[in-house]
Amino acid sequence: MRIICSRFYFFLAVLFLFQSNLSLGQKAEPNRIVFSPGTTIGIVSGTLRGDEEAEFVFGSIRHQQMIINVEASPSVPLVPELKGPGGTRIDLSCQETGDGWVAILPESGDYLLGISKLNKDQIECKYNLKVSIPLPGKASHDEEGDHWPGKPMGKVLPVDEGLSDPGFKEVRDKILEAIKKRDYQYLLDNTSKSIVFGSGANQGIEAFKKFWKPESPDSELWKELEDALLLGGRFQDEGKAGKSFWAPYVFHNFPGETEETGMAVITGSDVPVRATPSSLSPVIATLSFEIVKLSQEEGQPIAETIDGKSYPWIGIILPDKKSGFVYGKFIRSPSGYRAVFDKIDGRWTLTYFCQDN
Repeated sequence: MRIICSRFYFFLAVLFLFQSNLSLGQKAEPNRIVFSPGTTIGIVSGTLRGDEEAEFVFGSIRHQQMIINVEASPSVPLVPELKGPGGTRIDLSCQETGDGWVAILPESGDYLLGISKLNKDQIECKYNLKVSIPLPGKASHDEEGDHWPGKPMGKVLPVDEGLSDPGFKEVRDKILEAIKKRDYQYLLDNTSKSIVFGSGANQGIEAFKKFWKPESPDSELWKELEDALLLGGRFQDEGKAGKSFWAPYVFHNFPGETEETGMAVITGSDVPVRATPSSLSPVIATLSFEIVKLSQEEGQPIAETIDGKSYPWIGIILPDKKSGFVYGKFIRSPSGYRAVFDKIDGRWTLTYFCQDN
């Protein structure tokens, strides 16, 4: 009998310690918010008790806009906290409507979103959390169609649906790593034997190798492909052929025809516009994701190497009709190179890498 009682009390002691550990704030792994292909909203629900905090993880590309809406029942104040891939806290601004928070995410990677009650002593509540990535803005045109100079043309906000498909994301991440290492064999292993490239008139893996010379570390292929893939993209339904992924988002989301000459998209937030083509030149304006008109500069663009990479300075016309220059890393033509991936034999494969003439 004593043995049984001893074992019983030992069991109670273990149980008490286990429950104590839980009450001391041990946290479960955060749930991942996944945006299904073709959607821009992720919704989750749950319950908050005492001083509990609900945590979620979601992936994003740099400079993507995010809107957070959260409701509680019964109605108690809930507050979000957002941390970036490196653990840095991200400032959230209240929407003008007052019913949510908005942020421009500064870098690519996984973000940690926490939701908690403003008053920890308040009663248990149920919550509904909605995380939105708005569709890209459409350009605004006046009735006569004279939309520039002097009139805003709208914005094209960044989107990356590739994060919603783990299989595609894995392939893209590995290709980006191969680009850094100049591992042309891995790239070729994930390229279709009948790839279409260049201006669209060229086809076949052998012609692709002859055109791009990927065995050379200085091949322009590495820079062009990396630039396209780092700018996100969207899935496109190809009917019976399944879905394909198109990068960058600038091509897929540009309003109107991509062949419209003289137009480009700013691909960053608060991108400086300088008076002359130099990083030392005064900043005359800042732009965030706007569609802009290119100025007709004579001669070859002036290039500059910053952080080990070289891009040309691109001349643009501002809404006040003044001219300025944007560093080429942060501006892109919708008719520039785009990459298309299709599933071949169950594997995501690069099938198209072209630009308009």
